[in-house]
Amino acid sequence: MNKFLMGFNQCKELLGSYGIPLQGQLITELDDALKVADKLGYPVVLKALSSQIIHKTDVDVVFLDLMDRDAVKKAYSQIIKNAEQARIEKNAGILVQTMAKTGFELFIGAKQDPSFGPVTMVGHGGRFVELFADAAPGIGILEREDALRMLSKTMAGRILDGFRGPRLDKGSVIDLTLRVSRMMAVAEHPEINELDLNPVIVHEQGVSIVDCHLIQGDPIIYPRHTDLSKEKMKSLNSIFNPESVAIVGASRSGTMGGIILKNCKRIKKVFPINPHLKTVQGMRCYRSLSDLPEVPDVGVFAINPEATVKQFEEFCQIGGKGAIIFSDGFAEMGRHDLEESLVRISRKHNVAYIGPNCMGVIDNYSGLNTLFIPEQRTGSITEPNGIGFISQSGGVGLELLEMLEADNLDLGKWVSCGNASSVGVPERLPFTWKGLLMASS
Repeated sequence: MNKFLMGFNQCKELLGSYGIPLQGQLITELDDALKVADKLGYPVVLKALSSQIIHKTDVDVVFLDLMDRDAVKKAYSQIIKNAEQARIEKNAGILVQTMAKTGFELFIGAKQDPSFGPVTMVGHGGRFVELFADAAPGIGILEREDALRMLSKTMAGRILDGFRGPRLDKGSVIDLTLRVSRMMAVAEHPEINELDLNPVIVHEQGVSIVDCHLIQGDPIIYPRHTDLSKEKMKSLNSIFNPESVAIVGASRSGTMGGIILKNCKRIKKVFPINPHLKTVQGMRCYRSLSDLPEVPDVGVFAINPEATVKQFEEFCQIGGKGAIIFSDGFAEMGRHDLEESLVRISRKHNVAYIGPNCMGVIDNYSGLNTLFIPEQRTGSITEPNGIGFISQSGGVGLELLEMLEADNLDLGKWVSCGNASSVGVPERLPFTWKGLLMASS
């Protein structure tokens, strides 16, 4: 299922079932706009709705403070004209709302994160939400103390408390934040990937929700205790205890594939794969996975994303057990289709992978070192001990390696998460922990 923006009426019904009131009525004809405006009472607001519009003010399809029927007629006509000039083809209709009282514009949003699960955010909203970047996150089903802590970390929280103005209805903001977190955290609607309420206008008494975006798509799968299946854990065990590794994209020294190959030479059996080379770094090079003399435990992929999908599927078909996918160009670059293909193949064959868009694994117990960073930065720590690292950030992970070396400390295991679309932190813990574990984001 491709991601898409849910329609206003669907959003209103869904949010209403969680006690989140979304204002307004969607119309497609001028006569209906006039009827709704008369019913709501003036002044009113008219705004165009379309999945092609990111910011309505950028294309001038929002008209405020319409005081009578003539103003509604003029605004309706101008919205249609401006939408046509902006080449907005998928116009879902025009929303008619009561003009909200002046207040502070807040943002409340949530998303399903593949590593952390449901994440709710609250902070400064309105037209300049990206510019202010003033928001704080909370994970899971939030409690009042969580929402208070989140607001305390933002400038928005200070404004709600009355900074150079009246105290605003912080209690209603907290209540709305908790309702959003519960909606995203319960299992009733796993197809909801993202929710944006912006702006939420906060008054001295109450709040007004005047705009909403709900993005629907495939359920985001994130690690739970029920996800730690025997098949997946067996696959991960192969990654962290390999006897043989195939490097798809192995190459000459100095290249990414060449550095990975050189760093992996402590493994008992290493199979370089590159259709353009017969030998590489003094080793026989194979044209494809099907040409290998045996099925490798681990497949390491350092090729372009489209080829990675095809080669990963072939690796699974021949009986490969686990994979490390360095290749970027997946969901982090907007290619959700390619990453979803990896996930489907992984589930079909019960073959877990680390990545994509990661920096690999160091396991000083087995000798595995799949980093593509030169050996002088990563190969000097070879004696295993009880320290393990799990890092989402490759840069932070490398900094930690250099800190260990500077302090003359050894390393047990080091893992870079990347996009983490197959396995997350909880699933890596049993294979990374040997006494002392540290994690970074």
